[in-house]
Amino acid sequence: MIRAARSLISVVYHMIQALARPRTLRTLRYRQAEMQSFRVLVVDDFASFRECVCGMLRGTQFRVVGQAADGLDAVQKARRCQPDLILLDIGLPKLNGIEAVRRISVVAPGSKVIFVSLNDDPEVVKAAFSNGACGYILKSAMNGELLPALAAVLRGEKFLSGTVAPISA
Repeated sequence: MIRAARSLISVVYHMIQALARPRTLRTLRYRQAEMQSFRVLVVDDFASFRECVCGMLRGTQFRVVGQAADGLDAVQKARRCQPDLILLDIGLPKLNGIEAVRRISVVAPGSKVIFVSLNDDPEVVKAAFSNGACGYILKSAMNGELLPALAAVLRGEKFLSGTVAPISA
């Protein structure tokens, strides 16, 4: 528990540092497609992490339409908001991310789910994809992979964080 908390604090710290840096050309490329806005639901049990993700999406074509702190709330908000994309943690209270994605696929079938997690266990990653995920990003890689993952999933591709060992289907 303490190890996970320290990892999350480190991730949030690095995300805040990235937000403080000037925008790069890579970020500007995503702004060119602002003609179309994509609705995003952000789900994580740590409010500070949700706020960092919202900050990373600010100024892009991705508009945060809701936030949730647990799996049950995520399912309810997905039903109500019908977002294009859902950024979902695995380790959530009340209902874990794997079960939440199963339920979300029923209530919001048009939503594409990208898991954002500290967990790099290949079995967990495999379970995420087999239950409907379109992408999987490690929180430690968010700075460089969030926008490319969102773009890839919107193109109909699967996205797997570069720091996760490849999995067999």
